[in-house]
Amino acid sequence: AGLPRFQAVLTGVAAGGPWVVFLLRLSPLVPFNLLNYGLGLTPVGLLPYVAASWAGMLPGTFAYVYLGGAGRAAVDAATGGGSELQMSQLVLYGVGAVATVLATRAISSAASKVLEQKDGS
Repeated sequence: AGLPRFQAVLTGVAAGGPWVVFLLRLSPLVPFNLLNYGLGLTPVGLLPYVAASWAGMLPGTFAYVYLGGAGRAAVDAATGGGSELQMSQLVLYGVGAVATVLATRAISSAASKVLEQKDGS
């Protein structure tokens, strides 16, 4: 309580509540275990915390699952194992993977900007 920087964080999270939790979960800059500990010290309630965390982690989860599926399809195609994939399917997987990475990066960047603006306020 005696640290002014920590007080500023508590005030910001208390003012934004679940919205700040959601934005922090979108941003990959802070490790989740550190974020869990820090957010556990804030006045955000359990249900809003869980809902905001779930919603904020969902896009990253979809990205990881999609990239894993695309990687497996590429490995199967390269080794000749599994079902035969058409070149058009591999191109679609590649385009989808690039789009997923770009969308995740754009969302993370937007979340970081909002959090920086909140920190400056």
